[in-house]
Amino acid sequence: MTYKAVKLIDKKHKIYKAYKSHTHPAYIKAARAADLEMRRAKRSFEKNKIDKDRKSFFAYMRNLQLVP
Repeated sequence: MTYKAVKLIDKKHKIYKAYKSHTHPAYIKAARAADLEMRRAKRSFEKNKIDKDRKSFFAYMRNLQLVP
């Protein structure tokens, strides 16, 4: 997780503490920003992992699979 993603999640938590509502516009904006940055960080992590070491990338992907 990137530093920016951690900061946005902390900001989201602080805003929720202040308003105690998932429907408050400030919380919704912060939650969207945090969610977007988390997706970017995950994509970046996976891209770097596949570029540098394919074997560990596929081990990581196998670990994510849900097997019934």
